[in-house]
Amino acid sequence: MGVPEWSSAPRLWDRFLEGGPVMFVILAFSILGLSLWLRVWVSLSRLRGRVAESAQRGYLDLLREDRLESLRLRAESAGDLLGLIARRLLEFAGESSDELRHLARVESVAYYRPLMSNARWVLISSRVAPLLGLLGTVLGISASFNQVAQAGGIGDYEKLAAGIHIALYTTIFGLIVSILLFVLYQVLSGRIQRQLVLLEDYADEFILLLKRRGSGP
Repeated sequence: MGVPEWSSAPRLWDRFLEGGPVMFVILAFSILGLSLWLRVWVSLSRLRGRVAESAQRGYLDLLREDRLESLRLRAESAGDLLGLIARRLLEFAGESSDELRHLARVESVAYYRPLMSNARWVLISSRVAPLLGLLGTVLGISASFNQVAQAGGIGDYEKLAAGIHIALYTTIFGLIVSILLFVLYQVLSGRIQRQLVLLEDYADEFILLLKRRGSGP
């Protein structure tokens, strides 16, 4: 019984090593991107419950019932983003509705800015990875042709083709990392935007109830 053909094929790790030092640089960017993605994902998962409609209802019900003192106490003691927005809107209740919406938006974006910054690094890593892969390929091809030149232009073209084939590993690896990180970035971006929309809805309803009182507290 013959040995299976696949048993003689290079393993994935062997191909990775054949790609050269650039492969380790791409790997470092992939680890950076994945670790930041996981960090932001966990933070967004924790924030999700704190900005959900069920959490908003407590603040809105107090305002609807005109229990402003209880609302202020809850907003100050909770220390969450909903409470922060509530405090700011109560503080500037005499401003126009558009100004209050802008104020709420500023507070929300400022709160999420660190997460947006980390998510942006995931995107940057996705864009750098294919460029590094292309750089590794160009360097590998250049080295292969240099060997032919040193041989006086008469070389083993099978070895040249094999060298070019190996050089392409970096581009393939870079593209795989890039696609993965880009998809993960889109997932993060969409989740952040959904939470910001929830906060906008909360601010709109809060402002509507505040203006219905006829005057600021």
